[in-house]
Amino acid sequence: MSGRLHLKPKTLVGYESTLRVHVLPVFADRPVAAITYRDCKRFVDDLLHAGFAPGTVGEARKVLRLVLQEAVRADAIRRNPADGLRVPRGRRDEMVYLDADEVLALADAVATPPRPTRHAVKEWPAYSLLVRLAAFTGLRAGEVAALRVGRVNPMHGRLHVEESVAEVHGALVYGSPKTYSLRGVPIPAPLALDLVAHLATRPPDPAALVFTAPDGGPLRHSNFYRRYFKPAVGRCPIDPRTRFHDLRHTAAALMIADGAHLLAVKERLGHSTIQITADRYGHLFPSLEEALTGRLEATYTATLARRHRA
Repeated sequence: MSGRLHLKPKTLVGYESTLRVHVLPVFADRPVAAITYRDCKRFVDDLLHAGFAPGTVGEARKVLRLVLQEAVRADAIRRNPADGLRVPRGRRDEMVYLDADEVLALADAVATPPRPTRHAVKEWPAYSLLVRLAAFTGLRAGEVAALRVGRVNPMHGRLHVEESVAEVHGALVYGSPKTYSLRGVPIPAPLALDLVAHLATRPPDPAALVFTAPDGGPLRHSNFYRRYFKPAVGRCPIDPRTRFHDLRHTAAALMIADGAHLLAVKERLGHSTIQITADRYGHLFPSLEEALTGRLEATYTATLARRHRA
């Protein structure tokens, strides 16, 4: 399956797990030609009735359909019995949006974790920069961890997202970012200045990583999240549910609050379609209606005044 679908390693691991845990226990002993739409529907219904989340059930349905699609390609069956099978949409994990002050407070807390007196290093300014960069550019965790010196041009206020890293079975796997996520991302000027200072501490090699682990090795997001990010959330006066991915949501919210067009948000975040951006962040736009109405009223009033003076 992975050869045909060109799956990323982390995606492949997830598919294999779903296949092993959910699909094979039900269908392993069934001749593929004997599987019907009714069987597939019962499979989905049974998972839902067992209490599995719609997202988990949806992933199981996807893997089942992909396997059956391979059978279609191999001429083992004429049509895919899982086609048209629907799973109720689950409730999205509630997004957390930080304001700019909260971002800076979190960045400061990440950079200054409590350390015993015997520890020589008390501050990690690079990790403060990492948090601020994520919150004001919208880069994903894997994109931040894979960012290389040669792809950052702070003097022109821009960085290029061309790589991402994922942890698979304990190993770091570098590859291209999500589909359509190759992009140039502008950097706010104050962050660009901080990047200039930080890059001066990094090797001049274009392939060197911008952010590293404390020992200088590649940054593992799982370690950074557990040791630095989540404890800092607990020490800050911010929503305790805040995850690292919420920095990406925060970037979208800050852009929208500043009047960014939905298409600009889509391009900055590297979404494949504007519909994805609208589905995730469209609810933030109604908050701009009052300001928009005020501007329209001002335009209308000014126009009337000019006409009366004429």
